[in-house]
Amino acid sequence: MPGIRSFIALPTHPNAQQAIAEIQTKLKATQADVKWESQDKFHITLVFLGNVEQPKLEPLSIKLSKSVQQFPAFTIAYK
Repeated sequence: MPGIRSFIALPTHPNAQQAIAEIQTKLKATQADVKWESQDKFHITLVFLGNVEQPKLEPLSIKLSKSVQQFPAFTIAYK
């Protein structure tokens, strides 16, 4: 059974997404051979899991949700 490309990631704030999109627009002008993602897909990947089989996704998500509850909230600054 083929898996679903999966990763653990942090979302980006809309202001950061906008700033990244503006830089991306400038980079697109170089006509580099790059696959550009849309602004709504911008995130910070913590761990790439690879292809995960569908039946394993929900248990994995539940365990991850429980494990991160022990950590306090934090802020990320983009510089």
